[in-house]
Amino acid sequence: MEELITTIGIGTFSRVFLTRHRADDYEEYHALKIMAIHDIIKLNQVTHVNDERTILGNVQHPFIVNL
Repeated sequence: MEELITTIGIGTFSRVFLTRHRADDYEEYHALKIMAIHDIIKLNQVTHVNDERTILGNVQHPFIVNL
């Protein structure tokens, strides 16, 4: 079960939450980014969002999940 704990950051088109996933024998913490897709399309920012995803996909860091 995912539980939203708190807001980590707020941007123009998105909000990032700290989430906790609990199972019987462990719990994991993740960041969840929720984006306002309608606003992104309306303001012609689709390329910018896709570029961000490409950059994060190429970064090798233990705190960033492989996309």
